[in-house]
Amino acid sequence: VFAIGNPLDTGIAVTQGIISATGRQDFRILGTGGYENFIQTDASINMGNSGGPLVDAHGRMIGINTAIISSTGGNIGIGLAIPSKIVLQIANNLANDGEVNRGFLGVLPEDLDNTLAESFGLESSQGALVARVTDDSPASDVGMKRGDIILRVNDQKIFNAADLRLKVSFFAPGTEVKLLILRDGERFEQPIELGDLDAAIARMNGQSPGRRLGNDDADEMVEPLEGIVLVAMDGKELNEIGVDGFSEGVLIEKVDIDSPFARQLEAGMVILEWNSEPVNGPQAIAQGMTDGINRAYVFQENRYMYVAVRKP
Repeated sequence: VFAIGNPLDTGIAVTQGIISATGRQDFRILGTGGYENFIQTDASINMGNSGGPLVDAHGRMIGINTAIISSTGGNIGIGLAIPSKIVLQIANNLANDGEVNRGFLGVLPEDLDNTLAESFGLESSQGALVARVTDDSPASDVGMKRGDIILRVNDQKIFNAADLRLKVSFFAPGTEVKLLILRDGERFEQPIELGDLDAAIARMNGQSPGRRLGNDDADEMVEPLEGIVLVAMDGKELNEIGVDGFSEGVLIEKVDIDSPFARQLEAGMVILEWNSEPVNGPQAIAQGMTDGINRAYVFQENRYMYVAVRKP
């Protein structure tokens, strides 16, 4: 491939390289919530190349040079370009409608790692795990539930949460798609009409959980998880930090560095369910603990997500 641009304002220039990878979605160049699907190339790209074409050996423009990953500010062989199919779709939206319209599903997805996939009985970590279903959304209207795993949109495989967001965004609002969903070990297809993302931006208010412990809290501190201090929370306290739909839970107040769970659980997390059962206090975790992998549903920094916890 050839990258064309005006690097460092030196004049129009061409550099040559290969495609290093496609489908790069984990650089977070656009911040949380951005739509990323970059072509990675080692063709030299520097400041001034952005907006220039990335061209293949047949003269076809396959992308628009966009950014670099660098610790120095200069090119180190990690250049990123937006694929031409995405550029064309956005250009057509702007030309025809004057704006970019994106489909809206109404779920907050998360990635499946191998351990979490195993806890759901999956042999592969491909798919997007539904950590939360937004109220009054297309997903809630058709009865989708947290814990559902979305495996396909129409005939397209879903590899992770970012891939789901990207593929849904390609559809216009009002489009009906078919989701392949795994729920409680059963697979089924669910037709769903997508909403309009611009008209359905979710607002999540609140602050990160946490509170100072006084003497009155001493009787609430229980340690069913070795090296982890848990504090019971009631519905009012949960509501104050932005949790809705739960009347009880437990806050992870402290995690010792040598705890066998230190790599899975963090201080500040609020555990709302343990192995799909409500957590009405720290002892519920001790009673619900099973050998092997356990599944916790937690709230952290305004996000709901699942965490796989392996009993040592």
